[in-house]
Amino acid sequence: LLLCPAVRAQWTGDVRLTYANESSHPGSNNSRSIAAQRDSLFIVWSDVRDGNSEIYFKRSLNAGLTWESDRRLTDDPAISSLPCILVQGVNVHVMWFDTRDGASNFEIYYKRSTDAGVTWSQDTRLTYDDAYSWYQSIAATGSNLHAVWRESRDGNYDIFYKRSSDNGLTWGTDTNLTQAPGSSETPCITALGSTLHVLWFDNRDGGAYEIYYKRSPDHGFSWGPDVRLTNDAGVSFGPCAEAKDSMVHVIWQDSRDGNWELYYKRSTDRGLTWSTDARLTNALQTTESPSVAASGPNVHVAWWDNRDGNYEIYYKVSTDRGSTWQPDARLTNDGSWSQFPHLAVADSMLHVMWLDGRAGNDEIYYQQNPTGNAAVSDEPGTGITRVTGTPAMARST
Repeated sequence: LLLCPAVRAQWTGDVRLTYANESSHPGSNNSRSIAAQRDSLFIVWSDVRDGNSEIYFKRSLNAGLTWESDRRLTDDPAISSLPCILVQGVNVHVMWFDTRDGASNFEIYYKRSTDAGVTWSQDTRLTYDDAYSWYQSIAATGSNLHAVWRESRDGNYDIFYKRSSDNGLTWGTDTNLTQAPGSSETPCITALGSTLHVLWFDNRDGGAYEIYYKRSPDHGFSWGPDVRLTNDAGVSFGPCAEAKDSMVHVIWQDSRDGNWELYYKRSTDRGLTWSTDARLTNALQTTESPSVAASGPNVHVAWWDNRDGNYEIYYKVSTDRGSTWQPDARLTNDGSWSQFPHLAVADSMLHVMWLDGRAGNDEIYYQQNPTGNAAVSDEPGTGITRVTGTPAMARST
């Protein structure tokens, strides 16, 4: 297995961000728990320091050099968990799922800050039904906010969507995007311009889970058909995506090789056609929970795997929009486990947060790469993965 010391050397040391002495947890990897804009960083997570699971927020205004104190965003006796965060200018948006409306009734909640996290609105309940609504993901196109989540109100799990056209002040009605037999799981949404891209995995075809995709070209007013992106004998699940320029980059976890590995595919025409699948990892162990971030020609991926006998955070980068990939770089090295990484980029800087057990309990840790979003060079012949083949039109269902 080839690692990349040149890439690893660019990263700073680990920084512990939470001292709750209780179980902390970032959101699901279908969406991000860290957001970056220039020198400002914002993170969200849930922990049980107050006796039940609540949403917490923290920010840095100097590119991660120092961090302000933790701020509790929720205050109710129920479970508040799996937060995701989005930043646009001075507007910071947070979503999570909550059981305050009944222990067996998960609902999606939202709140926002219009002054970069100094003050916050009241909690806004976004879903109203008796089913589980969770695994939410959020994106923005201008002043439009777009939310997707997994929900079972129609008897099986489907992907639902709703939009705010006024920066989160009010929200429209729910729309079922999938309406498919089987189970549609863990959606991810990314947006660029007026185009929305939604990915999820489901088993509508009666076999293993596959990755599906759907797009809206007009801020979510209309939607194209469901498109199946994978077709293999293994299980394909947990997609995450990033849209930049006219490209959409998708990473997921796949068992087609007999163990869990990461796979990648891309669209160079805003989701109309897709490349063939490219295997990104070859760890021969469990490789899980990827996170992806892109800016300019650079596509960054982080994940956790146990190739070294315990779970550690790994990273790799493409500097040519996903055409070729540098070898894996190991970011953590401690005797405990490191899991659930989340990536963010701003200007030349690359940031990653993750969950870590080295302190004897679950805490949030952080690293940065000050030049990680610039071109990365490495010695030739070190095992670069190349995406080959002409783009192939995925089939619609």
